[in-house]
Amino acid sequence: MEGGLILLCKYISDTLPIKVSAGGDLNSVLRKLCDNWNSLEVDTILLRYCVPGHDRCFLRNEEEFRNMISLISAFELKFVDISVSHSKIVSLDCKTVSHDCDTVFGNEGSAITTYCSSTNSRALLSSSWSSVITHVGQRFERGVAEFRDALCKFSIERGFKFDYMRNNKGMVEAQCSNRYSDDCRWYICARVSKVSSFCYIRKLVNEHSCPIVLRKEKSERLSCKVISGLIVDILRKKLTLCSNDIVSLFLTNYGYTISYEKAWKALERAKGLIFGDASESFKQLHWYIEAARSFNHGSHIDLEVDQVSKRFQRLFVSYHACIHGFNHCRPVLFIDGTFLKGRFKGILLSATAKNGNQGLYPLAYAVVDSENYDNWLWFLEQLRSIVQSNRELTFVSDRNVGLMEALPKAFPTSNHFFCLQYLKGNLRDKFSGGGFSNSYRERMVWLFRKCAHAPTIALFNQKLEVLKREGGAIV
Repeated sequence: MEGGLILLCKYISDTLPIKVSAGGDLNSVLRKLCDNWNSLEVDTILLRYCVPGHDRCFLRNEEEFRNMISLISAFELKFVDISVSHSKIVSLDCKTVSHDCDTVFGNEGSAITTYCSSTNSRALLSSSWSSVITHVGQRFERGVAEFRDALCKFSIERGFKFDYMRNNKGMVEAQCSNRYSDDCRWYICARVSKVSSFCYIRKLVNEHSCPIVLRKEKSERLSCKVISGLIVDILRKKLTLCSNDIVSLFLTNYGYTISYEKAWKALERAKGLIFGDASESFKQLHWYIEAARSFNHGSHIDLEVDQVSKRFQRLFVSYHACIHGFNHCRPVLFIDGTFLKGRFKGILLSATAKNGNQGLYPLAYAVVDSENYDNWLWFLEQLRSIVQSNRELTFVSDRNVGLMEALPKAFPTSNHFFCLQYLKGNLRDKFSGGGFSNSYRERMVWLFRKCAHAPTIALFNQKLEVLKREGGAIV
């Protein structure tokens, strides 16, 4: 194949035109042009290029220049001629025309130097998509799902749109979206073999006679399904992958811009491919509970289901090793609840102790729909059934209203203290607004902390008086 790239420059001064002509690898040609670029006093540039099957196209901004480079790569061109001239269009002979392109773009010429400065960088991962569909008889072992994925990637990288004529489990038939407007002949048909369940390309007309659309940063065919298939292996290695990471990854490695919403949906879909569908996991709870009780004797697991709708209501889990180990920990339990951020939301309640190494020791957890009195009472009653009745427990919490009401009923003889971190946060909020400065607010928190750390009752009363005196009526 042969193709051409023509560069036209308008000089500020009367500099003689410089002509650079070289053949070979596209990157080396552009690099050679960059070596001479600094010696040119350029005001504006005009890019004009031609590849087999195209009319000559004009490009005058960086984005479209990169798109043009991608198009040349897609056609696997090995040679390109570059000319620099003074207000003069250099003609170029092209071979058989199978594509037309009349698009004209505008702006400036920093594109050449910007592109050439990165010619040594690695190619985009999407560059291989232009060859995922090649010939009649090509086989896709995972059936039509693999073929559809390949077809979408092929159209994205080649820069055209297509419409499904037929799309089912046994057959996929598609044609170019410009079939009727520009009489484009591009067509593909794939069928599933009844013997092997493989999908084979049966018909392929891989020629366009319509105005081709250059590779853009956004594509409708770059769906959540395609994205999830590309990130699933990455997610297996990095479970903390977030939506912003995916947006950045696709811009850097694939050259495409995707929205945060699409990245989030693709991430959820990829998690489903790895861990299974969240809705299906609820159906496996009965199996899990029976397995845990059979192979982990002494564990306490309780599942409650709504009697009317027969749907999940709440679940309590405490394993035998955790129950047995808590008997050798200090009789102090930290209880708290936090939001679940998955598809079905909910609240995670937990009871955590401290071991001899001052580390966290999980005793039990529960999944409920909300952090209210009924759920806290149910959780504490389940907790009471697994701890030794002769131990006097001390609970530390964040003063949740439902918890404060339920705890005296479930553990009437236990002590209940409040988390200092939450108390300091509440005090800081109490002094927010109202004309109080940040330094005054932090001063009150500091005085409150002095009270909490007082080693004797007398010293506590002394620090408390200072807090009341400086805090005023708000305390």
